[in-house]
Amino acid sequence: MGLPQRRTSQQPRPSRASVLARLLCLQPACWTSSTGCQWDDDGDDEEDDDEEDDDEEEDDEEDDDDEEEDSAQAKLAAMKAAKAQAQQAQQKAKALQEAKQKAQLEKQKLAKAQAEAAKAKAQAPASPSTPTAGSTTSLPNGLKITDVKEGNGTRCTPGKKIVMGYAGRLTNGKQFDSSSNFEFRLGVGEVIKGWDLGIKGMRVGGKRKLVIPPALGYGSRGAAPVIPPNATLLFDVELKRVK
Repeated sequence: MGLPQRRTSQQPRPSRASVLARLLCLQPACWTSSTGCQWDDDGDDEEDDDEEDDDEEEDDEEDDDDEEEDSAQAKLAAMKAAKAQAQQAQQKAKALQEAKQKAQLEKQKLAKAQAEAAKAKAQAPASPSTPTAGSTTSLPNGLKITDVKEGNGTRCTPGKKIVMGYAGRLTNGKQFDSSSNFEFRLGVGEVIKGWDLGIKGMRVGGKRKLVIPPALGYGSRGAAPVIPPNATLLFDVELKRVK
């Protein structure tokens, strides 16, 4: 073995601080001089920068994907909304069309009913129950009805039993019959036709004058000995009661 060499002036002795610094370093690669310990951080910084760039690119890609997904969802929602609006518009149009058709049918029905009512009114004889006091109604069958006084009691209708007061005359003024309490059932043929038609519609307390032609009275036979054949009869009548 050779003897230890003495340190020359070309090989300076490391200082105490330098030795301690080397001992404290965890990785020998970081030793850069004989006088101290320094970390070589340049490689780590580059790696960190690369990782950050990769992360940013991934984030950008994720953001782009999110934006595309959001855009697709928005388009789908818009399409659904447009479809719903179109359906609502179709339903409204259909309902409107149905309403128009219904209104048209109702209008046609009303017009038909009015036409039928007008036709029936034109064909029907005038009603003896509508004249006002003092007015005279002449029916196509020759019967004339004059309301002398309108009553305010119960109205008489066919089938009801009524009590009448009356006086009957011929056209020459001769009275042939009278009564203050004559009872009969209206509209069933118990009296002459002129009475059934001329008294119908009167109210209790009302008074009328009736001019009854022969066809609605006693006709060509008459009622001997007081009423000659083909006689026109004049009656003053008053409705006293309706049973």
